[in-house]
Amino acid sequence: MLAPQWINDHKVDWQRGEVTVATQVKSVEPKAMAVLQVLVEANGNVVTQQEILNRVWKDVVVAPNALQRCIAQLRKVFNDDAKVQSVIKTHPKLGYSLAAHVSQSSSERLVTSSSFKLYTLIAFAVIALVSGLLWPPQDKVATSIHKISMITSDDVAQFGGAIVADNIVFIEGTQPRQQRIVAKQLNGSKAQVLSDNLWINGGLAVNVEQNALYFSRLLFIGDTKCSEIAKLPLPQNINQTSATDLNYPEAVIPCVKGFYHQPQSYGTNQLLTLHHNGNDVNRLQLHDLIDGGVQNISHQLGNLVVLSVESETKQLAILSHQQENFQLSLAQLIKGRVEVIQQWAVDDVVAQSAIHWISAKEFAVVGSQSLEFFAQNGHRRSVSMPSRDELFAVLNYDDRLVVELGREDWDVHQASLGRDGSAIKPEVIARSIYADSSGRFRPKHASISVLSTRSGSSQLWLKSDRATHQLTDSQFDVSSYVWSADGQSVVYVSNDLLWTQVIGESAQQIATPFKVSSIYQWLSGDKNPHVLLNSIIDGHHWLVEFDLIQRVVTAKLDIDTQWAQRVEEGQYVISAQDGYLKKLQLSNNELAISDIDKTRPLKLQWRFFYRADYGLYFQDKHQNIWRWSNADLSLEKVGHYDEKTLLMTDIAPQQGRFLSDVFKRKVRDFAFID
Repeated sequence: MLAPQWINDHKVDWQRGEVTVATQVKSVEPKAMAVLQVLVEANGNVVTQQEILNRVWKDVVVAPNALQRCIAQLRKVFNDDAKVQSVIKTHPKLGYSLAAHVSQSSSERLVTSSSFKLYTLIAFAVIALVSGLLWPPQDKVATSIHKISMITSDDVAQFGGAIVADNIVFIEGTQPRQQRIVAKQLNGSKAQVLSDNLWINGGLAVNVEQNALYFSRLLFIGDTKCSEIAKLPLPQNINQTSATDLNYPEAVIPCVKGFYHQPQSYGTNQLLTLHHNGNDVNRLQLHDLIDGGVQNISHQLGNLVVLSVESETKQLAILSHQQENFQLSLAQLIKGRVEVIQQWAVDDVVAQSAIHWISAKEFAVVGSQSLEFFAQNGHRRSVSMPSRDELFAVLNYDDRLVVELGREDWDVHQASLGRDGSAIKPEVIARSIYADSSGRFRPKHASISVLSTRSGSSQLWLKSDRATHQLTDSQFDVSSYVWSADGQSVVYVSNDLLWTQVIGESAQQIATPFKVSSIYQWLSGDKNPHVLLNSIIDGHHWLVEFDLIQRVVTAKLDIDTQWAQRVEEGQYVISAQDGYLKKLQLSNNELAISDIDKTRPLKLQWRFFYRADYGLYFQDKHQNIWRWSNADLSLEKVGHYDEKTLLMTDIAPQQGRFLSDVFKRKVRDFAFID
């Protein structure tokens, strides 16, 4: 791309690296020009941040915000605005696209400019006429996703949802015979339990005409486990029911040998189901709910996995597999057999998805970080999700998409040190629906830092009394970090590289002659600040002291550790790969290793923390916290706690506080995506 081009009224000279508007010539940095070139070549399509980084910087390691700085420079050159985005458009969590018109010559630009209004009017007229004749109006669904808004966010599994009026109705809980069916307002906050003490296999299906739910209910007949199809009548007005108005399901297809699942209404009084009889094959059956008749439906689709019926057209969307090859089929029932209309090959990730109809002409499943839409005319489209949440289903509510998603929900708790710590309720720090972990007290400040996935990747966030805000914006996950002694900067590990960031400034990479696996400790007693690292040198793990100013290794121990702390110069305590605490003594390049005998009977968590003038604090797997003195080798239990203080991540003995990670389990929730 050497010939000049025009972007709006700006001439771009690729050879000179200049942009000219009127008589003003602006020089542009080579990397920014390269970013612009990638966007121009994309011809208005979205280019992911990772693709731009790969093409412009190739294998060079750059600061996490290098791309953002280039975008800001280009917007300034083109007199663009980050809010208006008339030249470069940002697609949050996806990438960037060029929104401006690109022409090859000044004459083309002038013709285009002078003729634009006329051509536009003609084009709109033609499009309006043709679209009215050839394409009838279709339901609106998202083509890109910018925001996720939670509908449910409790610390329990909520799944198998269906839309009923203005509610999302779902299954809550995973324990057998303790599950509930709950209705939650989509335009409000009220939630109502509709039925309880259930054991459900799969999701819920709605029969609008009967105002009822159908689902597969598990039970035991003697010592034999099987499932029946149950019907739960819904109240006329879900939002006006009370806790005493619970309904209980009735069996409409009783248990036989095997398991009924995937019930789908096929008209008013018929149900399609899959029946698994123990031979690894699901049979498709049509049940008459009036006379109890059953018809086996023939097909050539292999083993059926998931089924969904469109209520108006009675067309079927079927996920099946043959010899480990998965396929989605659009089909219809004709004289007791499945006739395929359209078919698509899909990967095994889609095999975990439910199928829901978005409109009478399109159904949707979920893939890996994407929503997949399939239309009657054979068209297939994909929409990327701007998060790492695991996806299970997508539904349509009033032209808004609702997704069922799952995530590991970790919280950070703060607790008080004391003999009977379990009597004091821990405080939740920066509660969110995302994975928050690795809490640390910010030295000489009242705030607390956590690693959180709330921005889509694992980044460092800071919680103060007033707000929680993001500190790092690394291209890759932040895996571990430590604070400086004054609390003004952090040093962190991302993608096996070491970074430092002064609060309020951009991150800078610290060049090291090795890969960095973990960072354990800030060492401030030396002339220059050091950090204690787990590093990879020539394929082996080493415990390394690294000078942050001189950028040199000051101590190096050929030993693999789960965790380590320096307790004195040349003395370290490590959690070795065998799970026991060991003391290392480095003297004249000679390394002596000894067990800390008093800790061997204890089953220890892998993290521990040395605090000068106090000792070494660690936690066992019974939620006891202990203090070990390096001076007199004494061991003292300083508190007992419960599962709300599962994994200690930091301790401030002078303040009588410590932080811990708490794993809530893998929860599933529902959210709007816009």
